[in-house]
Amino acid sequence: MPRIAVKPLLLAVAIAFAAQVPAHAADDAATRVKALNALLAEQWEYTLKHSPEFATILGDYRYNDQWSNASLAATQQQKKDNEAFLKRFQAIDTTGFDEQDKLNQQLMVRQLGDNIRNTDLKLYEMPLDQFNGVHLQLAQFVSLMPFDTAKQYDEYLARLNKLPALFDQLTDVLKQGEKDKLLPPRFLLEKVVTQIRAIAKPAGEESVFGRPVAKFPDGVAEAERKRLHDAIIKAVDEKVRPAYTKLADFVEKDYAPKGRTEPGMWALPNGDELYKFSVEQQTTTNKSPQEIHDLGLSEVKRIEGEQLKIAQKLGYKDLKSFREAMDKDPKTHATSREQIVDLYKKYIAQRNRSCRSCSACCRRPRSKCCPCRNIARRKLRAPSTTKARRTASVRAKSTSTRATTRIARCFRSNRRRITKRFPATTCRSRSRRPCRACRRSASRPATRPTSKAGRCMRNALARKSVSIRIR
Repeated sequence: MPRIAVKPLLLAVAIAFAAQVPAHAADDAATRVKALNALLAEQWEYTLKHSPEFATILGDYRYNDQWSNASLAATQQQKKDNEAFLKRFQAIDTTGFDEQDKLNQQLMVRQLGDNIRNTDLKLYEMPLDQFNGVHLQLAQFVSLMPFDTAKQYDEYLARLNKLPALFDQLTDVLKQGEKDKLLPPRFLLEKVVTQIRAIAKPAGEESVFGRPVAKFPDGVAEAERKRLHDAIIKAVDEKVRPAYTKLADFVEKDYAPKGRTEPGMWALPNGDELYKFSVEQQTTTNKSPQEIHDLGLSEVKRIEGEQLKIAQKLGYKDLKSFREAMDKDPKTHATSREQIVDLYKKYIAQRNRSCRSCSACCRRPRSKCCPCRNIARRKLRAPSTTKARRTASVRAKSTSTRATTRIARCFRSNRRRITKRFPATTCRSRSRRPCRACRRSASRPATRPTSKAGRCMRNALARKSVSIRIR
């Protein structure tokens, strides 16, 4: 019986197994990416369905006749749904994913976690404020809705008729906020009352909700216009405005008087946790409020140190004397509004005089800069005869070649600056002058490069010359 070499055999098996592992791993990663994308699509559809206003803004008009469900029961149900989505996203192993797919999974986990935490902290129980209150959002939303067809006007009418029910849900949320002692500052709620009444006051077409019927687009037939006009104006005057007035009365008489007297979040129950969550949302970090405060102090100290250096260079011993001198120096104070505007115009003009597209290769004024900008501005008239078209084509090619040559000079004389400006498109040839393939690719339409050198100038020069010739 022949003797079998065990070690070479084991080695061969190990090599074969190792060769198969990456393939299986790649297939497994692709399957998991597919599952992630399917879950993202499912969650996105859920978001659009439960946020009809958001869907409308994005151009998805499937839910154009609906408002979001603002009831307390719906809020708790959405929390449960978010918790279910979160578990499913967290269960996806992102090993082997590319950076974009990993980021998608991480962002969804973070977003869902923030939504759940927002619900747990009951921040939804304070839906009214002077900046982003629901009463303002609905009035502003009218200008974001489509009004191109009779169907879209009918969908708008359906939304108007459902607005009183939405405000009833909103009132229930406000009452729950009263029970939980979660109320905005009283002086802000008083301003909210003024805002609500200002929206409720105008009638008919003068109301922000009635403006869409002041003028119909061509897509709405004449036979439909009177019906839609009368129905929408009736809904505005009999449904929308009374709903706004009812809400204003509730806020003024019942809700605002119970508003907190202290403006800070510390006056709320669990104020420290609410403030910490707000800091995390505003800074997109997990740092505590104290850490953010200390960071601000350290930055102030650093900036004042830089200011002190400037003051000392100017002959002042400290910042105090420097600031006092600045306050007393009339040269540092504007004498009129016109002077401030003129100074800004001056700075804008200085900026415009510098060539942005060629700032890497020259510092001359825009009018004397490289030809890429000036030639790109020219508009070639379309010749009427074949001979004229041929002549224009030759001129365009000649102009493009001259422009390319002059741009190449910039590359030769300012190779370092160009490398900083276009790190991925600089010529790979070791000589100072761009290689022949680069110059050749710059004088013809961009095609698949036949050499490594052809790739490097394709983006920097070829695109410029091609765009110039087309224009």
